[in-house]
Amino acid sequence: MADYLASKKPTKIIAIEEHFTTPLYHRYVPSGDYRKFFLASRSEQSGHDIVIQLDDIADERLRCMDAAGIDVQVLSFTQPGAQNFPADIAIPLAKDANDRLYNAIEKHPQRFGRIRRAAHC
Repeated sequence: MADYLASKKPTKIIAIEEHFTTPLYHRYVPSGDYRKFFLASRSEQSGHDIVIQLDDIADERLRCMDAAGIDVQVLSFTQPGAQNFPADIAIPLAKDANDRLYNAIEKHPQRFGRIRRAAHC
């Protein structure tokens, strides 16, 4: 059994549907009192600023992944997603999120995967 286990490649740790946000998202999705309270209390409990970390799909996210032993994150645009907006907002919001996601994956193809969002209009 030990020979069998020694011959196996290590299993990758993959985190599925890890959310991210964008500056354009913040422009269209206001933070109401409940959302502000939820994000602030969760940030305090976890010891890090969730809002700042959701905006990062680069170096800090990679550092946190390494610290947690995560090999790959499958990234997904947060909710409410682009499909919940009228076309004049949904299309640029989805395009912006997908472009940012594409760029992050191009820079770190071994670390990030994606769940694309479409504007259902």
